[in-house]
Amino acid sequence: MTSATQPKLNRSIAGRFIINNFALMKVDFKKYKDGLVPAVVQDYVTQKVLMLGFMDEEALKITEQTGLVSFYSRSKKRLWTKGEESGNHLQLRQMLVDCDNDTLLIKAEPTGPVCHTGADTCWSEKNHKDDFLYYLEQNFRLQCLTH
Repeated sequence: MTSATQPKLNRSIAGRFIINNFALMKVDFKKYKDGLVPAVVQDYVTQKVLMLGFMDEEALKITEQTGLVSFYSRSKKRLWTKGEESGNHLQLRQMLVDCDNDTLLIKAEPTGPVCHTGADTCWSEKNHKDDFLYYLEQNFRLQCLTH
């Protein structure tokens, strides 16, 4: 990613996320031949798993610097920031590394649908908390619209 295409620091979100820098320094990018580690993305609020991406060291650095989640695209063979085309970014809130130091858990707030198909998640799930109050609110909204 050149500096012209590199995402700019978004001051409204910068500094509003938690990163365990000590843990991130231990990410084992050399464990896999391609230098990429899996990055599971979870919604910070609903806790739903949104997608799976892959990060190299540069994608991790860009994510830390901008507060917008970036990946390495194996198909495009380049770095990309989620939402660079659609506008549906992932705003970083927390980043953790697993016990083997070879997988990241990224907790983020999506600004729109996450999947390229337009679905909330890459598993076609609705991104909401699975609780009674949510369903009650949805039912109430439907009732208001139909009356």
